[in-house]
Amino acid sequence: MLNTLLKLAALEEEQSWYAQAQKMVAAFSGQMQQNSHNFPTFVSVYLGQKLDWITLKIPQREIEESRERILSIRYPFLLVKPYDGEQFLACKTDRCFANGKKMEDIVEKIE
Repeated sequence: MLNTLLKLAALEEEQSWYAQAQKMVAAFSGQMQQNSHNFPTFVSVYLGQKLDWITLKIPQREIEESRERILSIRYPFLLVKPYDGEQFLACKTDRCFANGKKMEDIVEKIE
């Protein structure tokens, strides 16, 4: 559930959802010793929150042509969102930090 909330917050650029997920991660972190069977999932959620999910916004017309390159990006917390714009964008929940006319313009900033 927390992982899904973090992903949705990133995709929708919704700060309030992200803040709620951060509170939940902090609240659950103390319970890992009692529920060690959940530890691998929690580590993934925790790292996604700490490293930040990145949403790669790709112009709708470029999505099919970019498929192979998307799959080769070496960043574990990457989401892809087609949109109606002209540029490729790399965004975190609170801001976009890279843009360019070609995907390669932003991939190096993600990796």
